[in-house]
Amino acid sequence: MTFFKDTRGSFTLEASLIFPIIFVLIIMFLFVSILIYQKVTLHYVASLAADRTAYTWDNSFKQPFEGEFNISERDDLYWRLTDDRLLSSMFGLTMRGESNVTLEKDREYTGLSERKLYRIVPYLPNDLEGTMTFQNGTTSRSIRVEIESPLRMPQFITHIFGETLKAFGQSIIVDPVEYNRNVQMMWDYYDKWPKDTNINKILERQSQKEGS
Repeated sequence: MTFFKDTRGSFTLEASLIFPIIFVLIIMFLFVSILIYQKVTLHYVASLAADRTAYTWDNSFKQPFEGEFNISERDDLYWRLTDDRLLSSMFGLTMRGESNVTLEKDREYTGLSERKLYRIVPYLPNDLEGTMTFQNGTTSRSIRVEIESPLRMPQFITHIFGETLKAFGQSIIVDPVEYNRNVQMMWDYYDKWPKDTNINKILERQSQKEGS
């Protein structure tokens, strides 16, 4: 009976049973944290690429990050009608007026939309694969980036979560200069339109409602 009442060495025995479980849990949390970090980083790269491309879309000579450009460097006057796939999206010549580029380095593109998309590619990590897509839906324009990267984890982790991570980012293209130009053009046509037409009466009532 004295053997069962002796508590000497009980801490070592309990620790030898509990420590492996705690150790496995810590390693598991570390691997999960690394996985989340890689996933978040990939989403950040995709979102940043889409945002910077949309930000400099109005001038292909702008620097992708700073937005700087020489005032004498600008695109052709009617690039929004032709190179921006506007006519294609309006008349259904191509699906939504899309342009695509891959993330392969040292590529050359001749189209203006493709060259704008490709400007950010040299700044991206070398091990990324995927595509960048410009979509012109007539009423809205957007940049969508889809990328994938190899999962840098032990083999038993890649068997569970796969060997690659995928992410996408999307950004809406905002063009204040073109927006103000279109609004001014509409008001110019409105001023030249006969005042006794129904459309002018509707616009006047709408203006009165907004003013009140």
